[in-house]
Amino acid sequence: MHTLSPALKKSMIGMISLLLPITSLIAAERIGDFALLDQNGAFHQLSWYGDHKAVVLLTQANGCEATRAAVPAYKSLQARFDAQGLEFMLINPEGANRELVQQEISALGLDMPVLMDDSQLVDERLGIEQTGDVIVIDLIYETSDSYITMSTVSDTEWVGF
Repeated sequence: MHTLSPALKKSMIGMISLLLPITSLIAAERIGDFALLDQNGAFHQLSWYGDHKAVVLLTQANGCEATRAAVPAYKSLQARFDAQGLEFMLINPEGANRELVQQEISALGLDMPVLMDDSQLVDERLGIEQTGDVIVIDLIYETSDSYITMSTVSDTEWVGF
């Protein structure tokens, strides 16, 4: 099982809380596996990242100042934690045109997938409330279920690090 060690989780959470606004994370709630296309049309299924310790998502919207402001810190987090088994992506819950998202991501100097949640179903399951938020999905696999479940880091875990 690949999961975040308490020390790695504490270090990452502390760094994120210092660098980025964290406002809408689900408290220890489990979410089922999901799949979305990215801005290039590539298919991404969360369970495919089972060899990673966690998936980190930055909520993105074209032309959004909160997203633009969060990008430098997000890149810093990726540089620091990518080699430790974390997968960094963005998620766009507004159903934007893929070409426009490609242009925006390129202008921001990012080279990572933007999961396009056109229906906003994943957005709702993750509790996303605003752009610029960061969500850490700690991949926890339970063999007792017929599907894979994941849990997100709670608001309370961000406090005090």
